[in-house]
Amino acid sequence: MLFFQGDANYTKIHFLSGKPKLIARTLPYIQQKTEDKMFTRISRKHLLNRKFIVEIGADFVVLSDKTILPIVRRRKRELLNSNTFVGYASDATADFSNATAIGADAKVDASNKVRIGDNLVTVIEGQVPFTNPSDRRLKENITINNSWVYLLVGLTNQRMECTRWLIQIL
Repeated sequence: MLFFQGDANYTKIHFLSGKPKLIARTLPYIQQKTEDKMFTRISRKHLLNRKFIVEIGADFVVLSDKTILPIVRRRKRELLNSNTFVGYASDATADFSNATAIGADAKVDASNKVRIGDNLVTVIEGQVPFTNPSDRRLKENITINNSWVYLLVGLTNQRMECTRWLIQIL
């Protein structure tokens, strides 16, 4: 869901797919139900998903599907306060939402982005190695094709023989 657009006792739900759906609920009701989620009220008529914010202008918000929505000043300040900057002169290159810049002179250049360090940083490491979370795609009903197994074993044996041959030459 990109955003909700209220109109009296009805609310239009706008999806990324482009086809909106009209429901018989008020926007305040929707806002109450989505309170702990990624939705933010930006005007009297609009409640949007912060995940899809691309740019925040003087009095408008641009979403990832190029939709432009009006934003009131107070709500703009709230959105901009959702950014985090740690370090001397760390900042954003424009008005973004949910952006984080860490380190001296680190500049973040998009919403929903984390920037660690400036252009002089060459290594980012931690006490323990960084990991990539799994997308949880699990394989089921796996069958082993014996010809592939023999091919892999054969290649491994050839590599071992080649290594032995190199050692003998040296």
